[in-house]
Amino acid sequence: MTDRHNKTAVALLAVAWACAATPAMGEAAISREAFADPPLELKSRPLWFWNKTGATGEEIREIMAACRDRSGYYGFGILPCVEREQYLREPYFERYGAALEQARALGLKMCLYDEYWFPSGSAGGQFPQRFAHLLLKRLDMLKRDVDGPAHVDLAAPAGTLMAAAAMNLQSFQRLDLTPRVRDGRLAWAVPQGRWRVMIFTCTSEEKIMNYLDREATEKFLQITHEEYYKRFAPHFGTTIDSVFYDEPTLYRNHGRAWTEHFDERFQARYGRSCATLYPALWMDIGPETASARAAMFGLRAELFATEYIKTMDDWCRAHKVLLTGHMDQEQVVNATSVSGDLMKVFQHQAIPGLDEVFAFRRTQRAYKIVSSSACNWDKPLVMCETYGGIGNMPVDMLYRMGMDLYAKGVNFMVPHAVWTNHRKITFQPELSWRTEPYASALPEYNRWIARLNLLLQGGAHVADLAVVYPIAALHAGTVFDVGKPYDGGPVVPEADYMDVGERLSLEVRRDFTYLHPDVLEERCRVRDRRLCLDNKLHAQQYRSVILPGGLTLRAAGMRRLREFYDAGGTVIATTQLPVHAAEGVELDAQLAADVRAVFGKSASLPRRAQAAASSVFGPGYEADKGADGLDATRWNSSDKQAGEQWLEVTLPEATEVGRVVIREPFDRTTDHSVQVWDEQGGKWTTLARGQAIGSQKSHAFAPVRGRRFRLVIQKYRTNCVTISEFVPLPPGPAGQDAGDDGDRAGVQPVNTNAAGGKAFFLPQPSADALRQALDYAVKGQSPQPYDVTFPDGPTVRDGNLTYIHVRKGGREICFFANSSQQAVDTPVRLRGKLALETWDPHTGRIAPCPSEPGKNAADSPPTTTFRLRLPAARSVFVVAARGDSSLREPG
Repeated sequence: MTDRHNKTAVALLAVAWACAATPAMGEAAISREAFADPPLELKSRPLWFWNKTGATGEEIREIMAACRDRSGYYGFGILPCVEREQYLREPYFERYGAALEQARALGLKMCLYDEYWFPSGSAGGQFPQRFAHLLLKRLDMLKRDVDGPAHVDLAAPAGTLMAAAAMNLQSFQRLDLTPRVRDGRLAWAVPQGRWRVMIFTCTSEEKIMNYLDREATEKFLQITHEEYYKRFAPHFGTTIDSVFYDEPTLYRNHGRAWTEHFDERFQARYGRSCATLYPALWMDIGPETASARAAMFGLRAELFATEYIKTMDDWCRAHKVLLTGHMDQEQVVNATSVSGDLMKVFQHQAIPGLDEVFAFRRTQRAYKIVSSSACNWDKPLVMCETYGGIGNMPVDMLYRMGMDLYAKGVNFMVPHAVWTNHRKITFQPELSWRTEPYASALPEYNRWIARLNLLLQGGAHVADLAVVYPIAALHAGTVFDVGKPYDGGPVVPEADYMDVGERLSLEVRRDFTYLHPDVLEERCRVRDRRLCLDNKLHAQQYRSVILPGGLTLRAAGMRRLREFYDAGGTVIATTQLPVHAAEGVELDAQLAADVRAVFGKSASLPRRAQAAASSVFGPGYEADKGADGLDATRWNSSDKQAGEQWLEVTLPEATEVGRVVIREPFDRTTDHSVQVWDEQGGKWTTLARGQAIGSQKSHAFAPVRGRRFRLVIQKYRTNCVTISEFVPLPPGPAGQDAGDDGDRAGVQPVNTNAAGGKAFFLPQPSADALRQALDYAVKGQSPQPYDVTFPDGPTVRDGNLTYIHVRKGGREICFFANSSQQAVDTPVRLRGKLALETWDPHTGRIAPCPSEPGKNAADSPPTTTFRLRLPAARSVFVVAARGDSSLREPG
């Protein structure tokens, strides 16, 4: 390792500690020599499972040397998983010390994994033994319905009393009865009416630390991190450069994770008691339901992010190491019962992280959420632990998964995993020099990862488009004891943000950043018809903002969007406009006024279509999952009922329908038809017929007026059928193609203003509708706002074609990744008049990139077009020559 590269690594760590990048760091990081022959410190650092009883110091040293010399690894995160009785005791620390000394001798870095096995929070079982009073708590409710006048006398359940309340079930009047609980009993004279009397208590169940309590985190640090520091202080900030936590979540305790200190934290935050808000966690409490849940679940998410994550990050910074780690189940739509808030949870974490294990693309829908958190709070690194549990995957999966991750903002890879005993693997694959086919592939793979890190780590992400993260709508749509907390609890039907994000990334191919409401309000300002994220590193300027579906939104956030629209910006709303102000019902009117001002219409509560089916596979695959507007859910017919299957959608009222869109996640259907119920004739009438459906099929037909529409699947390949969406739609514009592009909506703004502002509302935000709205938004604007465009809209199967644009070291860098199993040959248009080069991360070769000026109107800004040719499972950088920053938008 050269002195220059040592300085680069130190600079990047300093940048991460400060959560800001400097141009000097970016300049030092990139060189043609380093790209051709990348230094060791840019290569990946796997988890290393210590799964062998009685492993000797010599074995440990041999494995480390071989992993560096034969696999190309730059270090490890040691994950102990045998000899639990020795964990955090001297025999364990002796072996750990041997590993640290060998790492120092070999020039490797170590990440301190903070637990025995996972999840983090038990210290190998020592925490519950020593700190039983600091274990994760569960919130319980005891309720009794009483007709007054009457007298009620209830014994409070075991645990810490949080509140007692009564609610009139007709008027929703609520009363705080907490002062009436004495000596463990609630006595109350019930007035006239039907009342629900409730007692809320906190009790312990899980044998894991309370993530919502700072004292618990401090005690955990005391018996884990501090024990390492006592013995190995000289290695902190040198050999040990980071700390890794693993899968702490809120879905434990039936999703009702809580803390005894919640009420005092709420009082300090909002200046009032939350006693009468507790019922909203289980039931409708009237007009205040949405804001009550937003406040209660919002505070729980904040406590998780501060009492646990921030407390750990503070300790790490004080000891000159960086905190990383990840949640579990990042892919669920509703994060309330899992991480609380998948963006805010990383606000105080040096290196946000995610987990992609057990299946290819399992967590794909969350990549952008985690990397966007890093953009929102200005962090240069995004970590991913990946590959574990997938089994004996083909070698190309190392690249295909890595491409998808890096093209969505990851830039720090933690392969899962190396195992001390490579013949006894819990989660395949074993990724070391001992295990083929990976052994032969790892050196080249690590050179590829190093080249990606060289160009992308510490780069400023460029995006012209933002999507508001609808966390208030998710919180407001959550109730306890509905759905499985592990799977995200209750479904929020309007929550389309993940579907919108995936359509933007994979079909429209327009990169974006999820924008957290806190950041929208606190860090964004409106200037020159743009919404500007004023960060030091990730400073972004948005021409358009998408407001995804949701019934609840902070009024302050809607006010900022109105300011943006009034200044000439474009706002695109999807599926459902907001109705409830998250701050409280007193701001509902302001929210409604701002919605009308932007979209020219008032929002209303949705009248939902009803769905029925011929059969259902089981819970989670009901008929309504095929008509909820979400690609992630699906109806599945029973696998025990053969023959014709159907999915029926009943609209809220008779509607003129001229086309349908059908989405099928698996290619099973071979013969199908679309029907409408003829109310007068009392029979089903066929509107369209087809054979295969595939990922998306559209039918256009002569308009009919009806309520009940049915998709009938006559033949299919397997023993059941599955449909993610069956959507009846109004007729398209005249002359519309009736084929697979029949869902083209002829999108027009619903409102405009003299400053050039445009507002769109897309009740069915298909990829085509999103593309049309985004293209319409920039008509007549100069300079052209989109930095990267795929004019031909290429499609791929079994993988993705994605990109990311970063600015680093005075260069404009675009990374293009084809993780599919088919070659791609398509034009790509870049903003500006550019001299381009291709930097091939697979070979290290740099070459001129043939290109030509775009064919633009005389008064249009210049563009540059080149041909992107990528074989299957291949990636490339396209780099604007040094000093050419034409991709940077003026202003």
